[in-house]
Amino acid sequence: MSILKRLFGRQGKMEEKAGLNEPLSEAKEESSPSSDEVERLIRRLEIEEEGPLVGDEGAKRFAKIVGEYGLEFYWTQPYSAAERLGDIGDKRAVEPLIRALKINDWRVRCNAIGSLVKIGDRRAVTPLIEQLEEDYWPAVTENAAWALGEMGDKRAIEPLARAMQHRLPQVREAASAALNKLRKV
Repeated sequence: MSILKRLFGRQGKMEEKAGLNEPLSEAKEESSPSSDEVERLIRRLEIEEEGPLVGDEGAKRFAKIVGEYGLEFYWTQPYSAAERLGDIGDKRAVEPLIRALKINDWRVRCNAIGSLVKIGDRRAVTPLIEQLEEDYWPAVTENAAWALGEMGDKRAIEPLARAMQHRLPQVREAASAALNKLRKV
């Protein structure tokens, strides 16, 4: 289940009408993913990291992307790419997903967090702590707290304890649940 669906119980109206989450999240569930699919999903996140496609430079980048990968590739939502990488579970996605935590779209960051938990690589713990402490978007901060509990790494105890003083109750609740989970580890 995507982080967005876990948070809100459904897709947003715009995404639902456009079917934007569906192509990647449903793609190849019955067969194993190819190495090419992993590379394409990683590349989609990298394109988002490179920034918006504006002005003449943006038009040139857009033409290059579409020429290389096709228009359908470009319209794949980066948050769907982040989610699909977690479903695949390939360790090659860890570093790109960590970098995706800095993309200026809270949906990408939330799904990257969920995917990092699914993959379960300890390299994600420090970046998740940074998200907990520094991200401005409540859903991302809440998910970072949840993720740190799921990761089961004791390095998260102090940051989670500090998060118990967060201004938002949902972040405090997620931090409390994560601390309880870590106490059992």
